[in-house]
Amino acid sequence: MLEKQFGLSPIDNISVTEPEVPELSIRMIEGSETYGKFIAEPLDKGWGVTLGNPLRRALLSSLPGTAINWVKIEGIQHEYSTLKGMREEVNEFLMNAKGIRLRSLSDRTGRLRLEVEGEGEVKAGDIMATADFEIVNPGHHLATLDSADAHLSVEFSVEQGQGYRKASDEFDSNIGILPIDSIFTPIKKANFSVQPTRVGQRSDWERLTLEIWTDGTIDPSQLFKKLLKLLWITFTYLVNLIKLLKNKILLLV
Repeated sequence: MLEKQFGLSPIDNISVTEPEVPELSIRMIEGSETYGKFIAEPLDKGWGVTLGNPLRRALLSSLPGTAINWVKIEGIQHEYSTLKGMREEVNEFLMNAKGIRLRSLSDRTGRLRLEVEGEGEVKAGDIMATADFEIVNPGHHLATLDSADAHLSVEFSVEQGQGYRKASDEFDSNIGILPIDSIFTPIKKANFSVQPTRVGQRSDWERLTLEIWTDGTIDPSQLFKKLLKLLWITFTYLVNLIKLLKNKILLLV
């Protein structure tokens, strides 16, 4: 952490020229379990894009989430195998497993198990419930068993992370463990737009509109609060680092 490396505190006063704007209002104007629309206004001219870009980038890459990182299927040694009684090939099952969306109830790694017998469709909701994770898309298709004596036994490894991570090669030496790409981010899509707005006699202010689509694992309003906190901490550290480097340069001069 920067505060340990440079002896910084999270908040350190530094003289900056603030844009001359009236009181800033940030509010959510539309919302559901998977969608949120937020407005920030008024902003000085040019600040709409200045704020919109880092907000969108942070949404897509930096927010934490929960995902499956490997799968172990009883009787299967590698992803190119086939399982008797399962219509899908193993690599297709792995692709489907990647789409399971999880809400962490404990913020820790863990395991999930799936035990299914007989003919029929296998969905994410068939995975055994635990106290650590909640499946938010129980209707998500995983496989189809097409015989009465079919048996599907699967172990899923679940962990926390950020953004998107490709399947890891670290598990290759473990026979039977099948790594998959991990989609940690709860964000499905994020857009922003900037519109002109009027305050009093001036019409050269800007309004920033941010739209967020999520996978349902986190409420959009709570996600937006996490986003603002993340940016606040990041920019605070940067400001303190700039001040520290400036003082070091002055000492050198």
